[in-house]
Amino acid sequence: MKIEPFYKANNGSINSDGDLNGVSISYLVSDASSEENALNFAYQTVSKTHQNLYLSDIEIVKRVNDSAWEIDANYDYDKINSNLDDNNLPKSEDTFTVVGQRVVMKKSLKHLGTFSPSEKLLSEKEFSNFQKHDPYGGLINIKNGKASGIEMQTGKLSINKTCYFSDSFVDENYIKKLATCYFCINNKPFLGYERGEILFTGVNGTRTHDSSKAPWRINFSFVYSPNQANLLIPAITEDNQQQNIHILRKYGHDFLWYEYKKIVTADGVEHEAVARAHLERIYNDEDLNMLGVV
Repeated sequence: MKIEPFYKANNGSINSDGDLNGVSISYLVSDASSEENALNFAYQTVSKTHQNLYLSDIEIVKRVNDSAWEIDANYDYDKINSNLDDNNLPKSEDTFTVVGQRVVMKKSLKHLGTFSPSEKLLSEKEFSNFQKHDPYGGLINIKNGKASGIEMQTGKLSINKTCYFSDSFVDENYIKKLATCYFCINNKPFLGYERGEILFTGVNGTRTHDSSKAPWRINFSFVYSPNQANLLIPAITEDNQQQNIHILRKYGHDFLWYEYKKIVTADGVEHEAVARAHLERIYNDEDLNMLGVV
């Protein structure tokens, strides 16, 4: 039997960095007594590597005549050269998803007005003046003196990264780091985001190759929540005076909640008002840069 290149255009693709993602190279196997013999001979003969790729499989394309077959040798990242090192790993892959989540909101971002019956239509100036009067401090849907709030949809940005690591990098100590950092926020700048904005929410790794030096493919998931500064929250003091609560800084995944008190307005209406605001740290923090994600 003999094998030679089959001269037709090879199918392949490259990424934005100019590296091959995969390629199929065609050969002609002749003087073979059967399809099985042609495949076996091709597997023993063709190169197991092509540039940065490794041979993944060989397939029959068509039978040319009684003793010749056209075959394709397919190379891809699924079986990378066993001599792989940290300098020629595949590039990381980034994806993101914005998903909705339902929350109950008891306090508005801004009170736009409280309106009463009137015999005349409001002018623009009169409408603006109504916006300045906020009898409930932004609390929404007051019923029996309590803020029932509303159920609303809000967005959550999920960031996903797929990275490749050499076998020597993913050792027992690294896996312990993953466990330590799971559901922690970043205590240092990470992936271009400020401290406190990223929550590490998931990780899984696979290595399905026959070589002990084949790379690990690890998928990381994070959730982004922006930091906030200089929050002003309308509230009521102990002697029932209106005054703002100032929150100098709230990291993205810290939790802000309000303590309410009952007050009676000048027109005799009883309702709740914000008395104090509480800021809580609900996740541990770690230096997520030690995950090696780039």
